[in-house]
Amino acid sequence: MAHRGAFIKEKGGKFCINVICGPDEYTPLVDNNCYTNYLTRKHLRYSLETAELLKNEYPKKYARLKEKCGLTDAELLLWKRAADNMYLPYNQEYDMYMQDDQFMYRDPVDLDSLDPKRMPMLFHYHPLNLWRMQVCKQADLVLLMFLCSNEFTIEMKKKIFDYMEPRTAGSLILSNCVLGGRSSALKFRRKKRVSN
Repeated sequence: MAHRGAFIKEKGGKFCINVICGPDEYTPLVDNNCYTNYLTRKHLRYSLETAELLKNEYPKKYARLKEKCGLTDAELLLWKRAADNMYLPYNQEYDMYMQDDQFMYRDPVDLDSLDPKRMPMLFHYHPLNLWRMQVCKQADLVLLMFLCSNEFTIEMKKKIFDYMEPRTAGSLILSNCVLGGRSSALKFRRKKRVSN
């Protein structure tokens, strides 16, 4: 897992996962998708806890497993260093986590002003245009708050929801269930029904 990222000096030596696509397919090839980095940190920590448990409770099985997988003590130390130094994109001005390093700095878009017939956006906008927009298909940052609910304050969840909801074009699969039916995708469908 740790081989997919790097410790970046310019990010304070933090472990960064660059050129990635999180659950939001509208924003591929980003640096430090918060959902990806946060859950990678959780997985690394869980893997280290599991390795420690196996080592202490089932040392012979653990030794065989390490040999079979080619797992070394150096790799385990790398997992720990990566988890302890995981970079999570955070905006001081907004005092909240960001979807990735660039999302807040893309071109703003008023989703409600777009033609509902041009939805889903992926089929009607060239990717080079879509990737410049401050719009997402899946509200993966909101999804992260949902999946790890007890690790974030109510205030943080509200800030992120209020910021991301009007910027989410939506998908029946991931966005609407997490946004509680308030997503812009539902607004588009309502407009379409009314105009037909």
